[in-house]
Amino acid sequence: MNRIYHFHVGWTSYFVVLFLASQMFYFFWMKEIVVAVLITLLEIFFIEMMIHTAYTITQSGTLVISKGKFFPVQEIPVKDIVRIEDASTPFSKKRVRLTYHGKYKDEKVTLAPAKKEDFVASLLKAHPEIVAEQMNLNL
Repeated sequence: MNRIYHFHVGWTSYFVVLFLASQMFYFFWMKEIVVAVLITLLEIFFIEMMIHTAYTITQSGTLVISKGKFFPVQEIPVKDIVRIEDASTPFSKKRVRLTYHGKYKDEKVTLAPAKKEDFVASLLKAHPEIVAEQMNLNL
């Protein structure tokens, strides 16, 4: 069965949405329609990305990273993942950095799953050879 983990929407994401909304209303109020429409499009783009970002661990052993309709889907074989690190910042405590064997070199990707502990546990269950570094998890 596929496991789907959604994007963690933190306070910084809400702040960006509210800030863009206030700017949108301000420019509509000031009759600056072109600027207001551009900010509206940016707002729609950002909200769509927040809603549709998901990380799926498939039964066949692939991590599928979907960041909305405007970005291509990224697929990483779980067997290629070498390391999982905690990538928390003061702005987001739910970040995880994965290091995996890319096409030419080791590549890194930072993800923000809503259920960080479950996400890491699922990856470790799918591929026990992954090294979990600097993880403050109760596994």
